[in-house]
Amino acid sequence: MKLYELAVRRKITFIMIFLGIVGFGIVSLAQLKPELMPDITFPTVTIRQSYPGVGPVELETLITRRVEQAVSSINRVKDVSSSIREGRTTTTIEFEWGTDLEAAVADVRETLDRIQRLMPDDADSPSIFKFDFSAMPIMMIGINGPYDRVYLRELADSLIEPRIESADGVAAVSTHGGREREIQVRVERARLESLSIPVSAVIGAITSDNLSLPGGSIKTNTREYLLRTSSEFESIEDIEKLAVAQRNGSTIYIRDIAEVVDDFRERTNEMTLNGSPGVMIQVQQRSGASTVETAENVRQVLDDMTSELPSGVSFTVAMDSSEFIENSISNLVQVAIQGSILAVLILLFFLRNIPATLIVAITIPVSIIASFTAMRIGNISLNIISLGGLALAVGMLVDNAIVVLENIFRHRENGQTPIEGAIYGTAEVSMPIVASTLTTIAVFLPIFFVQGITGTIFREMVLTITLSLLVSLFAALTLIPLLSSILLTGKDIDGEIYLKSQNRLAMSISRFLHKLDSIYAKVLTWILGHKKTVIFGCLALFIFSIAAVFPLGWLPAEFMPRMDDGNISINLELPVGTRLEETIKKTNEIEKAALLQVPETDIYRSRIGPGGFGRTGPHVAQISLSLKPAAERKRSQEEITGALRQNLNSFPGVKVQVSGGGGRGLSGMTSPIEVEIFGYDLDLSRKISEEVSEIIERVPNVVNVQIGTDDPLLEYVIRMDRSRAAALGVSAASVASQVETYVLGRTIGFFRTGEDEHPITVQLKEDDRQSISQIENLPIATSTGRLLSLKTIADVVPAAGPVSIERFRQQRRNVVTADYEGKNLSAVSREIEESLSEIILPAGFYISMGGDTKEQREAFFWLGLALIGAILLVYMVMASQFESLLSPFVVLLTIPMSLIGVIWLLLFTGTSISIISLVGVIMLTGIVVNNSIILVDYINLLRARGLPLDEAVITGGKTRLRPVLMTSLTTILAMMPMAFGLGDGAEMSYPIARALIGGLVASTILTLLVIPAIYTIFTNRFSMEK
Repeated sequence: MKLYELAVRRKITFIMIFLGIVGFGIVSLAQLKPELMPDITFPTVTIRQSYPGVGPVELETLITRRVEQAVSSINRVKDVSSSIREGRTTTTIEFEWGTDLEAAVADVRETLDRIQRLMPDDADSPSIFKFDFSAMPIMMIGINGPYDRVYLRELADSLIEPRIESADGVAAVSTHGGREREIQVRVERARLESLSIPVSAVIGAITSDNLSLPGGSIKTNTREYLLRTSSEFESIEDIEKLAVAQRNGSTIYIRDIAEVVDDFRERTNEMTLNGSPGVMIQVQQRSGASTVETAENVRQVLDDMTSELPSGVSFTVAMDSSEFIENSISNLVQVAIQGSILAVLILLFFLRNIPATLIVAITIPVSIIASFTAMRIGNISLNIISLGGLALAVGMLVDNAIVVLENIFRHRENGQTPIEGAIYGTAEVSMPIVASTLTTIAVFLPIFFVQGITGTIFREMVLTITLSLLVSLFAALTLIPLLSSILLTGKDIDGEIYLKSQNRLAMSISRFLHKLDSIYAKVLTWILGHKKTVIFGCLALFIFSIAAVFPLGWLPAEFMPRMDDGNISINLELPVGTRLEETIKKTNEIEKAALLQVPETDIYRSRIGPGGFGRTGPHVAQISLSLKPAAERKRSQEEITGALRQNLNSFPGVKVQVSGGGGRGLSGMTSPIEVEIFGYDLDLSRKISEEVSEIIERVPNVVNVQIGTDDPLLEYVIRMDRSRAAALGVSAASVASQVETYVLGRTIGFFRTGEDEHPITVQLKEDDRQSISQIENLPIATSTGRLLSLKTIADVVPAAGPVSIERFRQQRRNVVTADYEGKNLSAVSREIEESLSEIILPAGFYISMGGDTKEQREAFFWLGLALIGAILLVYMVMASQFESLLSPFVVLLTIPMSLIGVIWLLLFTGTSISIISLVGVIMLTGIVVNNSIILVDYINLLRARGLPLDEAVITGGKTRLRPVLMTSLTTILAMMPMAFGLGDGAEMSYPIARALIGGLVASTILTLLVIPAIYTIFTNRFSMEK
């Protein structure tokens, strides 16, 4: 007994099966995590190692090159890059996508252990980190109130930060801004020298007396007591009274050689919120936790704390990434609902019968809800990619049901009973709909083999569409005949089933459809008489459409579209060496100018000085603008960004770069445009980079050009006289440590007051560390405790070497990065490459393109292979169905016809070719052939029954006109809401919808007009009937 027959005869059993499927789906939906994007684990491992006091060039030789050579031999390593700065080297290992990172980390650790004996003895041990996208902050919370920033900072550290850390899903919380209390031990150089006391003695005295240690336990006859030694400082005087040394029978105390002050840490950065200096709390989520749920938990903690805070203290959520996620998911849900309604209206128009329409429409919720169960089992989150797949599939989910129901209608018209019509009507089209579903699903298989981030992102979309289509096929073969046998029992005088729901509108639609059938039959008759004219006309249109892309270049191409997430970053860079106070002043000026240009700003904040990503130092700053929701502003994020670039270039001495917050650079590791300069000579590399930068800046639509390595820093380097230092018993590490203590300061413990603890820092008095001569005369202790002037064992000279060295694939590299305006990355990249070809490079140097340009070319290559694979798979499925090699070829010609519609709709709507729209083209290859399969299969059936060729083509076309129009229009209209590109996150879905709609419109028209002509030519020439 066939499946559809079993469903009709065992109605209750199959109704229970579908109720169970829906029930499990609803439960699974409640357990799915809402996220913006699929879980993208970048396959990168980072090694960091410090070697205090050693310059970049020496570090490169002593550590970096050895590490690179060793790790490059690890299995599945794709690229190795390094960044080297004074005293620190960082090596990043990029593995092939799909690599088990836990195993990769273990391999890296084992490799480093093998080469540890080759490393300098006084270098620190290396640290290994995995790249975790979830480590990015998900919330920024400002603390406001009528109190000074010292109090607000203490409040954040002692109360607010621990409470937020307790929220479920939170991994780490850090506080920025405000002033931090610090106990400063300001040592006098003259007193140290006169008493011959090394600074290590001061550190030792403080650390040895500021402790609380367990001493075991004491047992009496009846009790047991814990024993603890407690000698923690309770006041500043406790520190001042500490003994440091004995000199000439007298005890030297801390107060004799230093001033102990309860003060604040030296300010190295500044945070502002809405124009006022403030305190900001940054929240990071735990790996694997839901961003939306974590943010909701944090908000709940903030609400619960309101009553505990001092009067007037409040919170301002300056950034919350969960809002964009929730809005994007909500938008996709609305799009799916709107698309479903439009699809149902089309069904109602053609069927003119509410029960019949509901029978078909029920496959939409059943298929989508069933997919949630599979998503839960497969650990797929509810994100804009997986949900976008379901929204795209809405129109396709009813295709099989339409074909089955329409055929059941036809059998009922021939006088069969409801049960006979359901069984035989389904049996007749079961193979074509299985084949059409398999062709649709087959095109997704190659996407699983696409390399890089493209394959990683779209696998979830492929899975959700595939799962929903399989459920819809099962429903079409079981639920549709089952419900048809129950509900479709009436018949009118014209033989069309209405269940007594006839009315004037239904009759009008019926007459219109009959007239349409007649017109199409006449058109088809004309086409069969002018086959060559039709085919050559279609071929000319196809060639012209392809020419619009190549070579005319009318259609722009980019890697990924930029999302309007309502965030704009303004990065400022002043000359290296600029003091923090001057940077703050310039930042305030530019911030005010930006706010005048952007009235759409909702919240704005600034970070001045170290603390962000990329370049760091007191000469850099970042202004972040959070815009009002897109529905409340007339300008897009990109339009606002472009206006700011035009208006913020009038500040002398400040380099201003404006960029949008979302989208481009989604690879997570690259800039949109990167020009890589490879060569060993650092000075030449810098000169070439500057020349490249100037050339790129002249290319139209290129913005935010920046040389990757920092400008030479105004610095002095302490260069050790190794032989003399060794003779006097002083190591480089000891010198670096003592100089760091004198100049930068060293935290050696904590001063506790209640639950709060404040750092105790030892540092030379400011008056003793302001000139180079004072640095040269710093007292350095030898291994015997003797004090020497620094200049005795080292020279303090202006830096002559590089601030940093960048390496890639074991070669020195400098990178010039840039962004672009508009949507045509391909054209911009080509123009850059043409301009750079004029540069005459010295021997040993070469230039290559990286960034999103490289990612785009790799992605387009793999998607091109996936498209070829999809076409081959579709052909194989159809060849198996038709048992013919030529019939599938006729159907396959629908694919190039569909490209005509794709190209022109993308062109007219201003949509670029990107990996998003190309995935739509791949999907299209499996969708557009479905109508041709149904048409050609039925024509073959009529010819097998003895009809002449032309009559079979005309009759088959007329009979299959309505199913073809219904399936195409339901799919097209279901995707219309998505194609409009409205709402948050729409940029990740509307390119696919537009590509599919354009292709479906063109393929439907050409399937009905051109395929019959091609079919007759092939049949006459090759005698295709079996």
